[in-house]
Amino acid sequence: MNRILNLTANSSIDSIGGKAKNLLKLEELGIRVPEWLVLPQEHLLEQIEGVPAAQLADKRDLELKVDKTIIAEIAQFFGADFKDQTFAVRSSAIDEDGLQFSFAGQFESHLHVGPEDLAHKIEAVWRSAFSERLIAYRKKNNLELRFGIAVIVQRMVDSDVSGVAFGANPLSGDRKTKIINAVFGLGEGLVSGDLNADSYTLKAGKTEAALTKKTHQYKRNSDGGIHKVGVPENLQDLNSLQPELIAEIATILDDLDEALGHPQDIEFAIENQQLYLTQTRPITTLKEAEGEYILWDNSNIVESYPGITTPLTFSFILKMYDRVYRQFSGLMGVSDQKIEKHAHVFAHTLGLVRGRVYYNLLSWYKMLAMLPGYSINAENMERMMGVKERFELEEEYTMTKGLARLRLLFMGLKMIFIQA
Repeated sequence: MNRILNLTANSSIDSIGGKAKNLLKLEELGIRVPEWLVLPQEHLLEQIEGVPAAQLADKRDLELKVDKTIIAEIAQFFGADFKDQTFAVRSSAIDEDGLQFSFAGQFESHLHVGPEDLAHKIEAVWRSAFSERLIAYRKKNNLELRFGIAVIVQRMVDSDVSGVAFGANPLSGDRKTKIINAVFGLGEGLVSGDLNADSYTLKAGKTEAALTKKTHQYKRNSDGGIHKVGVPENLQDLNSLQPELIAEIATILDDLDEALGHPQDIEFAIENQQLYLTQTRPITTLKEAEGEYILWDNSNIVESYPGITTPLTFSFILKMYDRVYRQFSGLMGVSDQKIEKHAHVFAHTLGLVRGRVYYNLLSWYKMLAMLPGYSINAENMERMMGVKERFELEEEYTMTKGLARLRLLFMGLKMIFIQA
């Protein structure tokens, strides 16, 4: 049976929404997804046809009904053990999970739904399209007022481990870093924040694990519900993810980034050592994190230039800093060619902000990164600069450790020769 319950004549691939389209893409890429189907938005739109949009806002008490034939189709799709399964019932709005707007938390989402409650939960997802918070979200983001919404019904995985993963650091915007968070059992503890998660940071071929003591997990009841239970003491300090699973998740993130053209935010579940993806969407916060940012600091230079500094004085000290640190970098082994290539760095070591002189820490960081000692002893230099989180610099500013050691040797010989 087709994954799209196309019970109306007007349904099309554009009627299944962003989340369902993403699930189709996952399957096209050969990524394992728990069995699912989707009800196109026409099942809802036909019930509100002719009602003006202004009258539909915040109408959560609308009489919306799931036809019995739909439930029969769903039962047939999931097969003989339909009555023994539980399901996720999720929204898939037409403009949801896109690159600009994720609609996170705006629509209803129901997990561990038994077969007898499917119709009720589908109706609840439909009604969430008319909520006041959703209307406000659309107005805030200048989005068209629309009420079409598709609904995904997906088999719940009775997971041993659940988690989320990001193809880039969603907080810093670092696209060279992947973040994975995981807990034992079902994902409710992670999503709700009730359980602490193991965290894995992947960068430059290395994995840093920050493990937590996992005393509890969520598991499925025999009646289809969930409950919080203890984790056996001998498992509480173990990794929730083994290296091969971490590597598999990292590969999937890379594949999705390449195929979809943007780092992804994924949700996964592991059952009997089988990895399933339940959804993927673009990391929408990266847009703000793209490019370089400037950090201004006057914790040291304020001693030399307290109070207000005039533009004339600032123009003089800016030129002097430029010349002095060009000469200093040359003495430290930086080639004249490299100094000229990055002339803009030396020309912008300072800034005048509301009449006060500040260091441009990004320029200072780039300048230090050009010195031979940086690649050998970067952490000490960062501590000296007071930088707690490393700037992501282009490789052209740094040199290899081998070249750095050679330059330091030449510099030492040069100093000895001068003193002699």
